[in-house]
Amino acid sequence: MQNPPVTAPTPKRRWLRWLLFAILGVFSCCMIGFVIAIFSPDQPTSTATSDSNAPTTTAPTSTVVATVSATIAPTEMPTATPSPAPTSAPTASPVPVASMPVDDYLAMMVSKTLGYTTNYDEPRLVEVKMLFGATADQVGYRLVTIRANNNITNNLIVAGMLVDAVDYYSAIAQNPEVMKLDSITILFTMPMVDKYGNVQEVGVNRIMLTTDTMRQINWDLFKNGGHRRLVDAADKYVLNPSFR
Repeated sequence: MQNPPVTAPTPKRRWLRWLLFAILGVFSCCMIGFVIAIFSPDQPTSTATSDSNAPTTTAPTSTVVATVSATIAPTEMPTATPSPAPTSAPTASPVPVASMPVDDYLAMMVSKTLGYTTNYDEPRLVEVKMLFGATADQVGYRLVTIRANNNITNNLIVAGMLVDAVDYYSAIAQNPEVMKLDSITILFTMPMVDKYGNVQEVGVNRIMLTTDTMRQINWDLFKNGGHRRLVDAADKYVLNPSFR
């Protein structure tokens, strides 16, 4: 018995078969690429991002460092240099008070303790000299003439003079050269109108303390509200009758 003859595929069927294989191949490639895109890690993206940012961040940093170091270095070098010794030497060695003449010291302490001017703009210090009437052996007697401050009542004027006297005496009592003197008298003056209507500066309060009395006074007590004690402690105290 003879086998049936094998017929060769026609060209049309062969073309359809290749087309089907091609479509399946393209579809498979697309599916494989899609799966790879979904499940692949994001490292390349972040790396690319960091790489792209790297030049932006590093470039300004290096520029700033160079600018700052170039600017600061010359400025700090002179600052670190110590100041020369001859410049500070005069300020570090003031003239000692002991080398000052005692009369000049008494005059200076008026401005230092009571101020330069009164409350009516007149100089506080009038003069410092040897006490009027002192004999040849009384060269240690000093008279310090000071202008008193004005106030609304005579009682307040007198109280102000006592406070000023306590402040002045307590300050000069710290100087050993002053304490070698015999006595210091303070004469307070003020401008007053006489019976003829003329204004003249007259003495209104005279306080005399010997240096021995100055050593005995508790100046801390006198300065803390005890200024009126000076009236009884003084060796001589003379108040103008107009203020009594």
